[in-house]
Amino acid sequence: MDSLLLRGNLIGHLAAKHDDYQAVYDTATTSQSLGTFGFVSETTSSRFQWMRWIVARNLPVSEVDNELTGAMSCYKPISSKTLKKLMECVTIKVGNALENELGDMFGLIFDRWSHASLHYVDIVAVYECNGQRRQSLLGVSPLDEGC
Repeated sequence: MDSLLLRGNLIGHLAAKHDDYQAVYDTATTSQSLGTFGFVSETTSSRFQWMRWIVARNLPVSEVDNELTGAMSCYKPISSKTLKKLMECVTIKVGNALENELGDMFGLIFDRWSHASLHYVDIVAVYECNGQRRQSLLGVSPLDEGC
């Protein structure tokens, strides 16, 4: 079926069966932000992508101040000072959430492994939540040479 025909059928149905559809639609679209429907603002999305890029690529935070980096990015520009503050806020929120979930009793597992002559260590928290054993990766880091 043609999409215009389907749209016409829908509008016709709404007008015939739901007298107040236009008022309900207007109220819903003017009183709620897109955040209500699970969307995030462009600024929030951009900030998240900058953090993700810096962390995933293990880059210095100052990379966002680089003119070439800014020119090649499709995200809104951000300063390293702002990014540091945002990363600190995220760290605090994640830490608080983890602290609440871990509770008073938990264990830590330190795991070492190597790949392509590089040695790594990770730290995993093991705890019980709602009767289920859970594990959360707290950190991964390459070991210094000689360890």
